[in-house]
Amino acid sequence: GSRAVVGKQLIDTELLVHQAKTFFEQGRYARALELSQIALQSVGAQTVSLTRFLGRYADEEQVQAWKQMAARTIEWSRTSRAQALVINKADRQLTLYRNGQSVHTYPVRLGFNGMLEKKHQGDGATPEGQYRILRKRGPGDTQFYRAFLLDYPNADDRRRYDLAKDSGEMPDGKGIGGWIEIHGQDDHGLGQTLGCIMLDNSQIAHLYEQVSPGTPVTIVGALDVDNRVSRMLGDLAEFAAD
Repeated sequence: GSRAVVGKQLIDTELLVHQAKTFFEQGRYARALELSQIALQSVGAQTVSLTRFLGRYADEEQVQAWKQMAARTIEWSRTSRAQALVINKADRQLTLYRNGQSVHTYPVRLGFNGMLEKKHQGDGATPEGQYRILRKRGPGDTQFYRAFLLDYPNADDRRRYDLAKDSGEMPDGKGIGGWIEIHGQDDHGLGQTLGCIMLDNSQIAHLYEQVSPGTPVTIVGALDVDNRVSRMLGDLAEFAAD
């Protein structure tokens, strides 16, 4: 998700590094040093931007809240002796629980802004919260191989949206959105979704047989402060400081 946050800056920085390396190999050390310093400044600016949008993945209080959400879902699975799903965005994993026990984990892909917290329609972000499967969609009922429609937006999503709208934080004309799904690939081999959760077709075919409408689905950013995103932010900050 970092490329979506910093955009063209990342490409420009990679180009600067490549040019600096070329000048260094040519023995033009002053020019190589100059471009390296510009690249380092760019990395620092990108680190600030990424920390602003993704810093919550390193926030112990936020991660604890996510862990509690997942724990409630797993406990429901145990006491109800039923299936439940937990999706971890940082680790790109969907875990199927049965009777409170993890029985299968699937790798997933997110949208171009999937690591961000969903705020409105078209932002490409994957929502976080506690949902349920509204409907299973099979051949002839979806553009994808298989799909599970979730009950986004729920009451919590609408409350956050209304608060952002009332405070002026919501862009004009942006609705809350909908049609968030867990789905497979489409006929054209779509490599990235627009905010949903995507599995390979063989994996969603297996999952399709395991769950039913009403199955709880909890989507969290991370389940541990030491996750892929927080480590990336830490490495960037250390690099920029050097």
